Amino acid sequence: MRSRRTVLMGASVPFSVAVRAFFLVRVANPTVECNSRDVLARRVFGGFVFPALFVGATVTTHGCQSEGLPNIEPPASCDLEAQKEWIYDTMDEVYLWSTELPPKDEVDFASYDSPEALTTALRQNVDRWTRAVDKVESDALFMAGMRLGIGFKYRSNDDGNLVLKLVHPGSPAGVAGLRRGDVIVSVNGVPSPEASSSDWGENDEGLIVNFEVIPREQAADPNAEPELVPVTRDWYLIITVPNATVLDLAGESVGYFYFDTFVKTSVAELDAAFETFEAAGVTKLVVDLRYNGGGLISTARHLANLLGSAMNDDAVMYKVKYNSNLSEGDNSYRFATTSHALPLERIAFITSGSTSSASELVINAMLPYTDVELIGAATSGKPVGSNSFEFCEKLLYPITFKLLNSLDEGEYFDGLATGCGGDDQPEYELGDPNESLLANALDYLQNGSCSAYQATPGLRAGVDANPADPLSAIHTAR
Repeated sequence: MRSRRTVLMGASVPFSVAVRAFFLVRVANPTVECNSRDVLARRVFGGFVFPALFVGATVTTHGCQSEGLPNIEPPASCDLEAQKEWIYDTMDEVYLWSTELPPKDEVDFASYDSPEALTTALRQNVDRWTRAVDKVESDALFMAGMRLGIGFKYRSNDDGNLVLKLVHPGSPAGVAGLRRGDVIVSVNGVPSPEASSSDWGENDEGLIVNFEVIPREQAADPNAEPELVPVTRDWYLIITVPNATVLDLAGESVGYFYFDTFVKTSVAELDAAFETFEAAGVTKLVVDLRYNGGGLISTARHLANLLGSAMNDDAVMYKVKYNSNLSEGDNSYRFATTSHALPLERIAFITSGSTSSASELVINAMLPYTDVELIGAATSGKPVGSNSFEFCEKLLYPITFKLLNSLDEGEYFDGLATGCGGDDQPEYELGDPNESLLANALDYLQNGSCSAYQATPGLRAGVDANPADPLSAIHTAR
């Protein structure tokens, strides 16, 4: 068995210590909106430079406490019973489906051993997103674009082995040499089809996971010899636009970019990509959201402005509607002229059952204004969003509002339907015109239709048939 070198990312000071030392208190700051008087600073911890967010604890920042929403104070005590009662009271006031919650005196608080367990149990209606999470890890992801884990996403093949569909550049997996299309046949010595979450180990900084991997060039060879690839879990900076390129389509310049997640650091990456497209005179664009599960609405709004403000300045982009007791917080957001916005004639969105939340918001916002098609499989189906409320070093993310486009279209809990099919083909790099989904998208951009390709049946809303490493993600409602 051959062995690739072990790479230990990390510094003399554990990065988790640096993160926890540097993310200060925020009060009622929504995942969905943080355009604020934030002070971004650069700090160095153990040789690793990362952007850190400072927000004054008592500062009410635009979007971080939406107009019309009550100011929810954290519980007076952080003992377990006080936390659980606070969660119920908060959801009773701000939850989108608050009228469907059970009466407080009928909730058996003692039967829930954690605030997280109670939060999940209080979900009503179609809600599968409301949750409570660690504040530091959530802030690290959404504000600084940092994640603790291995740094890849995968799907299972017919043999039950794990085919890597995305490897984040600069992540532990990327540094160890793993690539899209590689096949993992064992995890810590356990065959992949038999590996459970416990076999992966805890998602702790510095923990080594040993993979046996068949390189993608040999994936179809039944006699291929796997290579041992040790990967050390660590914090890494997510590059959210790792691939942005201009393609020649029958003499016409068309743009393509893969977009991974909507975090604060994405804005500069998106601007750089669109500056390239603008210089090339792009008027047709492929937006690859196949693995994008959402994130900050402020970043979604920025992307929508890049896509639509050149043609639709001041038109309604989307609407936010809260529960009936908080309807004074309802609002409409409009397109605003943005540097490098493109005069787009046609947009192809590549989607899957993993495409969710802020991704769907952008697609739905563009539908009334632009020639748009979805390529791949139906999206996840999350036409709702959350504000966050801080308590005891955690954040509560209850679903608090629904999202509509300018035509009052929303309610896509079964996902946004596709018009063109195609298969995700990890043997090709993302951005390769020979890959089925991108080939179909380019066909649509060129011809305005893709009748030659049958639409792939959508996945059941909320189910990711191609899950990421469950221990590498920050599990937050977005």
